Amino acid sequence: MKPFGRKIHWSTKALSNKNYINEVSIDGKKTNRFNFRLGFYELYIGQVMRVGNCLTLLSTPPVFSLQIFKSTNLFDDAAKYIFWTFNATYLHTLEKYFSTLSSEELKDTLSILQTNPESYVHVDGNEADE
Repeated sequence: MKPFGRKIHWSTKALSNKNYINEVSIDGKKTNRFNFRLGFYELYIGQVMRVGNCLTLLSTPPVFSLQIFKSTNLFDDAAKYIFWTFNATYLHTLEKYFSTLSSEELKDTLSILQTNPESYVHVDGNEADE
């Protein structure tokens, strides 16, 4: 027996599908979103990580640059809501950049990293968040 209810057209289902994984561009790099649009998220995530970009679950990905480490407000959000998947080359660039920061800026960065050792650790499942 066919269940009662209103039939939902396939195009409505496709357009209402909310995708939760978003790419955070590092140095302006963007990947091809073909696998993302088809729903092959494991391929898309691998592609983003190979390029050296990061991932987030926020609907509006933040802009990431080296200057984010100087602003504690921006860096706090990056530490909380970005899964860092930097490649080895970018890690080398970060190392060079950290040597230019003042001791106070390094203390602030370290404090934020100690408070947020992993992304989304402090997010409660009952919060009204994205």
